[in-house]
Amino acid sequence: GSMGSKTDPNSRISLLASAVKNLMADFHDYTNGDIKVHLIPFSTTSNTTATFTVTEDTGYANVLTFLNGLNGNGFTNYEAPMQSAINWLQGAQPIDNATTISYFVSDGEPNRYLNGSGQPTTGSVAQVLAQMNGTADGTNEIATLKSLSDEVIGVGINIGANISNINVIDSNGVSINVV
Repeated sequence: GSMGSKTDPNSRISLLASAVKNLMADFHDYTNGDIKVHLIPFSTTSNTTATFTVTEDTGYANVLTFLNGLNGNGFTNYEAPMQSAINWLQGAQPIDNATTISYFVSDGEPNRYLNGSGQPTTGSVAQVLAQMNGTADGTNEIATLKSLSDEVIGVGINIGANISNINVIDSNGVSINVV
């Protein structure tokens, strides 16, 4: 919900969609092979995901339509989208022998995680991070995502000192904080 409404052109969700559209335009212009993008919007849980080959005209047009449909709502669950990304990366969908870069973008402190039944559960930042690093449930999504990616880039959207929550996800331990 902190991302705001897509009807407000200055909301975080609108600015995020605009920035990702610019990145997709750069990818679309790439001519030395295919670029496949898998997007996982999230809030309280992971929302509908989609995969696009953005170097193809149809894939590029479809990713722009997908980004236009983003909405800001719900709470902040870091674990759900990480599990979704891991599932996708472990599947047969990534391009063989391609460089894999995962971006993790959020504007909030994590306040939800997935319990043993896969249901979103309220938790403190410490509880959520314990779920993600495996100390609470034995499944370390952070390490798994890093092992499946050539690089994980953490991006915080105006979260100030709370960037440390995303730093643990970033491959280098230093995320970008976009103000």
